[in-house]
Amino acid sequence: MKINVNKTQGISAENPPSAKVCCEHASPMMLIRDVNKMCDDYIRKHTQANMQDSFRNLLFHLNFNDGCTQLTLANLTHLKAPTVSVTLQKMEREGYVIRKPNKNDLRQTLVYITEKGKQYNKHMYETIRAIDSAIFEGVSEEDQKQMCDILRKVIANLMKEINSDT
Repeated sequence: MKINVNKTQGISAENPPSAKVCCEHASPMMLIRDVNKMCDDYIRKHTQANMQDSFRNLLFHLNFNDGCTQLTLANLTHLKAPTVSVTLQKMEREGYVIRKPNKNDLRQTLVYITEKGKQYNKHMYETIRAIDSAIFEGVSEEDQKQMCDILRKVIANLMKEINSDT
């Protein structure tokens, strides 16, 4: 891939930063944001273009928490409860999820992933594996594990900080 740096444009998969520009002046959080943005652009390019990020995020979490409440999904995805509710309505209309009242507590609605949602998740998993394979080329498994450990610590610290503000 040819690397282009244009100060008037944002960073994307089509316009990634050069390693020198990226590393010399960026904080770790800026680098994380850049990697996230570029991966999101790649995913959009190689999956259903009309699929909203929130759809992908909710489907990912439903894959591991099928039959959970909308509030649980809001907590897992860090989305606001009304956003989750509206997004799930759209996802239900498009056939990715179904919502059913909780038989044990009728105040709650449980969310289930459909076969269509499972198929989309399978495609996403394959796409993400391809991304991982490409972007971690030449990076040892030990370095990848260390990076994940560090990011988990960053997430925990960030969650503590967020919760202390409320």
